[in-house]
Amino acid sequence: MTITNDPDERVLFFAPLGRDAAVIADMLASAGIQAEAADSPDALFSALFDGAGALLLTEETLTGEMLTRL
Repeated sequence: MTITNDPDERVLFFAPLGRDAAVIADMLASAGIQAEAADSPDALFSALFDGAGALLLTEETLTGEMLTRL
């Protein structure tokens, strides 16, 4: 698989607790998938508006403000 710079072909993910973000990034990179981790909800939504092929969220992010914004 070829990694492109097209934002519509990347996977965005938000996993703010523990090592989830590092594990997800390693797994996607090893599969040749362009991925970008967000370090805050604001960074996630900014990147999402730029385009994404998929969005991965960990369960703990699906509360209150995040659900409303999504």
